[in-house]
Amino acid sequence: MYQKTVERKDREGNIRNVTEYHHRLSMVVVLDPCNKYPVGYAIGTHETPALIRQAFRNAITHTEELFGSKHHVYQLQTDNYNKKTLTPFYEALSERYTPARVKNAKAKVIEPYFKHLNKTYCQLQPNWSGFGMKARKENQPNEEYSNKIRHTFPDEQGCVDQIVKMIEAERASKKSAYVEAYALLSDDKKLTWSHMEYLSHLGETSGDTNRLNGPGVILQINKQKFTFDCFDPQFRMHRNEDWIIKYDPADMSQALAVSTDGSLKFMLTDKYVQPMALAERTAGDAPELARITQHNRTLIDDILQVQQSDFDALNGLMLRNPRIEETLGKLLIVDSEGQHKDNRNAARIQQSVKVLEAKHTRRDERIAEKSKLQTQQDYINSKIDINDFI
Repeated sequence: MYQKTVERKDREGNIRNVTEYHHRLSMVVVLDPCNKYPVGYAIGTHETPALIRQAFRNAITHTEELFGSKHHVYQLQTDNYNKKTLTPFYEALSERYTPARVKNAKAKVIEPYFKHLNKTYCQLQPNWSGFGMKARKENQPNEEYSNKIRHTFPDEQGCVDQIVKMIEAERASKKSAYVEAYALLSDDKKLTWSHMEYLSHLGETSGDTNRLNGPGVILQINKQKFTFDCFDPQFRMHRNEDWIIKYDPADMSQALAVSTDGSLKFMLTDKYVQPMALAERTAGDAPELARITQHNRTLIDDILQVQQSDFDALNGLMLRNPRIEETLGKLLIVDSEGQHKDNRNAARIQQSVKVLEAKHTRRDERIAEKSKLQTQQDYINSKIDINDFI
């Protein structure tokens, strides 16, 4: 149990601060039944899907600490809490997902394990809250004594620290045997994930999409801003893309940008802020600056190659159309009358006038030719009377 100060209204409607001592926390554990090793865990005020995902993130990052790379599982069994929402998540984590049968608690592993934690660690603490409601009275803490020492109960964070110490002690006692068991595992059962795959399956999202802008990709979480950038040149080729940013709340040094249709994925890194003053530089500043400098040089080389390719493609067009390179074609320079387009298009207008004049000349020639033929026919008709030959 832990103490917590809450606001409460008295009978007169006045608000008073009251300290309560009965509050408890909830813990989600990812357990390997091999030797009951707690691979992952998460602590919160109550069980939620978010707390479960946090426990699995802790489990996978812990496998990296143990074995050098992130692992997901061959087979996973869970209870039926929030089954509809979490089943796709569980299936993504494992090759085979086998949920526990309903009302079959005796076949489960977690309940006996929590009893082991309760008896081995929790029962020794002065703020122990006892076993379940159905447990015998002698298996519950002494209420009179608990009331006397309730003022010594830790606050919420102190209670979290208590539980963390218990789990870390449990891990320490079983770590060697667990690592040895892993060494005997066949390679086809050792399923690893890259950090990109880890974030893709277990990363949290803000619920909104983000776009790349000048400083980078800015992600806001609980009124705190994080700026990410990418060292892959292809990322900036998709500037107009809307990105879903997936991140691990426990490690914000990296994030994953996923396009809304899922076809594009890029790893992002937390933007490194260089100190302005030389005196404020630390040991890690110089390597980061060198990394950025080298990246910019690579980008410059890529840009020069693109410019050369563009020049090769457009050079022939420029040579065939010299007016493209004229000053008025590049700059908006007006004359004394404030005109620019007329001057820029003068040559084109003159050419259009010549074409129009030629068209009119050919039309006049056709009309003149037609008139001449008609005049000749009228003359012939006036000299010959067809009736003379009938």
